[in-house]
Amino acid sequence: MKKNYNFKDKVYVGNVFGIPVYIGLSFLFLVFTLTAIFFFINQSFFIFVLGFGYINNFYLRFILSFLTAISLSVIVFIHELFHAIVAKKFGISVKEIVLTFIGGYTSLKTRVEQPRVEFAIAMVGPMSTTIIGGACFALCLIFNLFFNMFFYISIFFSVVGFYSLFLGALNFLPSFPLDGGAILRSSLTARHNYANATIITANVSYIFMISIAIVGFVILNLIFLLFAFIIWIGTSQEKTNAITSFLIKNVRVKDVMNTNLALASELTTIKEFLQLSIKHGYFGCAIVNVHNNSIQKFVTINDAIKVHSSKRDAMLVRDLIVQPSFIKEDELLLNAMAVIGEQQKDTLFVTRGNEVIGTLSRSDVLRILQLRDVAMRTSDSKYVDITTNY
Repeated sequence: MKKNYNFKDKVYVGNVFGIPVYIGLSFLFLVFTLTAIFFFINQSFFIFVLGFGYINNFYLRFILSFLTAISLSVIVFIHELFHAIVAKKFGISVKEIVLTFIGGYTSLKTRVEQPRVEFAIAMVGPMSTTIIGGACFALCLIFNLFFNMFFYISIFFSVVGFYSLFLGALNFLPSFPLDGGAILRSSLTARHNYANATIITANVSYIFMISIAIVGFVILNLIFLLFAFIIWIGTSQEKTNAITSFLIKNVRVKDVMNTNLALASELTTIKEFLQLSIKHGYFGCAIVNVHNNSIQKFVTINDAIKVHSSKRDAMLVRDLIVQPSFIKEDELLLNAMAVIGEQQKDTLFVTRGNEVIGTLSRSDVLRILQLRDVAMRTSDSKYVDITTNY
């Protein structure tokens, strides 16, 4: 269960229980890869068959391999769907479910910091996967005992059941970005604040990452190395998000925003606008109509920078095609950061009622994070004891 990853290349496929579902283009590559793996693998693990490479009939082998890849994809979706359903039961808004090359993730609109809620949301995913795996093995046994003529169907359920149980067990590992990481953090939150619990869990995750990477190098297994890399990415993001959340908790946009909102004539050239912005430190500017002095549009310095330097002398700011984003001054800074990330904006215009009163840029956010970080490091906060070396 991952909350904040942003995949641009995704396709909307439907709505389940009011939750938008997307398939990332990389997910199609995952299905292809899994099909190839099951098609060629001719190994077993104790009594469990791991693939269909032993089948001589090319078409039968391909069909079983492809169906297994699709079945596991459906199981991953069910896993994420249970995350989303339980989250909604606790009143948490679910933004989307996205299936990607690394599996899938459920994106929540708010961070879950209540231990009981996070535990329930995290636990239900691997539990559902484990139950499905058990059901597949039950079907395998039934076909073996009563329907001998459907031997390959029995093998199909056996393979799907094994990998489903494997995914369930894997997700219980106490490591980010797996559900086990969230389970461990929620257990630690009873004695530590959210940031500290995340740091402790991250340290455990790094131990797993190093161990898996060492094994991967020793046995020259690319899958182990890829898994270690995924743990590193997921853990680093969770750690950064938790520290950021702790540093700016309860900080609002109005506490950080830049009130230097300039006015510029619509006849101002792009070059003049950039010179004005750099000279006075403006990140955003209101463009005024020369005929009635009304505000025509809002332009950021980043909108102007996108114009090629050869066109800046002749092009006017009124000709810029912009889609400004606005945020209320009383909004939490964490929510503003989410808007900046999701909409890929460098600057937001801050409003009070229907009036634009300032701007909020990425650099404003970075500045307050740096200032609060220094303040925390020089204070007696319990947070510093654990995260001094991050």
